[in-house]
Amino acid sequence: MAQVLKEEVERRIREAALAEFASAGFDAARVGDIARRAGISVGNIYHYFPGKTALFDAVVPGKLARRLRELLEERVRVGAMQDATRPAEGSEWGVAAEATVSFALEHRHATIILLGRAHGTPYAGLAEDIVAMLTAAAVSLAERAGRHLPEPLR
Repeated sequence: MAQVLKEEVERRIREAALAEFASAGFDAARVGDIARRAGISVGNIYHYFPGKTALFDAVVPGKLARRLRELLEERVRVGAMQDATRPAEGSEWGVAAEATVSFALEHRHATIILLGRAHGTPYAGLAEDIVAMLTAAAVSLAERAGRHLPEPLR
């Protein structure tokens, strides 16, 4: 008779995987370390997920990565259109900032993974893309403010 999969065990596996991926990064994370964090055997993980990549995809789904990117792009877009140093209460920039912070707090482990520990996954370049976007926005704001930037920064 097949073993009945228990929601509690799967929840522990997911939480342990997020913590391990956030701590060690995807490449360095080992299924054995995830099992230890979850308090189960390695073999038990494979009853729920066929491998480390499938587990990663379950705990850091593509829609989550896309949403983080969308929120950051919106915050940069809105910030580039107004004075973000003194946002008015309820301003579009303040709303965008609040949404980004709320998302990052709600999905803190996944955000850490996506912004620095996703090497070996389809999201490995996300942090660099975000840095490039932020750099371009900062350069644009500086130039609009009349600040001269050295050539390598443009």
